[in-house]
Amino acid sequence: MKTSANYFLTPFFIIIGLVVIYFSLVLIIYLIGFISKWHKIAEEYPSKRLDEPNIHFGSVQFGWVGYNNCVRIGFLDDGLYLALPFPIHFSSQPILIPYQKLVHIKSGSEIFGMIKFEEIEVRSKSGVKIQNIKIYSKESSKLSLRMKQF
Repeated sequence: MKTSANYFLTPFFIIIGLVVIYFSLVLIIYLIGFISKWHKIAEEYPSKRLDEPNIHFGSVQFGWVGYNNCVRIGFLDDGLYLALPFPIHFSSQPILIPYQKLVHIKSGSEIFGMIKFEEIEVRSKSGVKIQNIKIYSKESSKLSLRMKQF
């Protein structure tokens, strides 16, 4: 036989469980940003503006951490703009990397030539390598064209 105390505890444990799940997801999102070095690049090249990106659901790989189909990518006049969407953008701020601080490594394709990518190296303001980034998109060739202008 259930008592009134059991009916009180059930919603309490559900709420506690949801709170634990929420904070676990937030922690995982922060860890992914830390491991990918997004935070380090954002400290070096922050962007406070919200530009209209060329690509809304692009894929970017920072080292071995992939942000698949969730990155806003912009090939702007003054640099490469990268931003994440609403649920994730609190942990990883938008970045704007000047083209002068990008070194083109290679252009290529994966999966029998169906997926095009540009691999670049991001350098700090002092010239030290921060991270390699792969940008996957049909429009990624625009990046190499922009970089050649600088």
